[in-house]
Amino acid sequence: MDLDAIDVVVIESENSGDEKNVDSKSILNDQSDKDLEDNEGEKNEEIKTAEMNHEQLEEGFCDWIVKSLSSVSCITCTNCPERFGKHCCSLCKWDLDINLNATNQNTNPSQPVANKRDESLLQDKETIKNLENKIEKMKNMQQVKHNECIRLKTKIGELSEVITKLEGQLSTVKTDNARLQTDLLECQKQNVDHKTEVNRLELELTKAASELIRQSMKTQDLAETLESCRTELNQISKQRKDLSRAFDETDDQQRLKMKKLHETLQKSEYEKAELDCQIRLLHGELQAAIAREHQALRDNALLQQKLTALENQSK
Repeated sequence: MDLDAIDVVVIESENSGDEKNVDSKSILNDQSDKDLEDNEGEKNEEIKTAEMNHEQLEEGFCDWIVKSLSSVSCITCTNCPERFGKHCCSLCKWDLDINLNATNQNTNPSQPVANKRDESLLQDKETIKNLENKIEKMKNMQQVKHNECIRLKTKIGELSEVITKLEGQLSTVKTDNARLQTDLLECQKQNVDHKTEVNRLELELTKAASELIRQSMKTQDLAETLESCRTELNQISKQRKDLSRAFDETDDQQRLKMKKLHETLQKSEYEKAELDCQIRLLHGELQAAIAREHQALRDNALLQQKLTALENQSK
């Protein structure tokens, strides 16, 4: 690989950093537009994706450097002992040690070989210089990435607090949801009861409407009957007036008749009293006559006995 390839890798890493910044900003902007639970999941996914992309980019770029510069060694970095670029640190100081004599260690030097080696040294020095510049750019870029990682970690901490708060709110929402579910079931049950009651009331309303129609017809019949009764009452009132007038006319006559009858009655009673006196006198006389008759019969019986006794004596 040549220096243009290194430029391409650096540009790609910078573009990746820009894309990561854009993604981070888009995550923060989308937080106010989406629901709390969706924002929480999407933010975690975006952060994990950005970290994975960052690590993959560093691993790929460092693998290329390791393959291209087999003699590059990390001397002073104690934070990345296992692999170059695995967990890059901004405090790393790199020392390039290229073995320029590797190709001619076992051969006798000669003038063409020396010239060729000088040219190779010049090319290697130029390459080393370019690589040092590129590495410096990489270190600057790595510092930017490191700062970005710190910012993202801070943002992750803030988002963790937000997530914790959202989890508390989610727990409250779940509790409210359970309570609302219970209330909903109770409301549904009450709704069924209300529907049953409404159906019963509608049936009663239908019956009441039918009864009202029947009562209306009956009321109409009663109104007609009442009207006929009023007509008859008017006729009876008229007849009553006529009868009252006739009664008033005959009342005087009846009074006169009653007066005459009363006088006749008094006269009859007087005559009756006289007759009673006469009857009592006649009755007394009759009693006396009866007593005399009985006395005469007793006298006749005595005389008859005496007569019989005389006849018996005369014989």
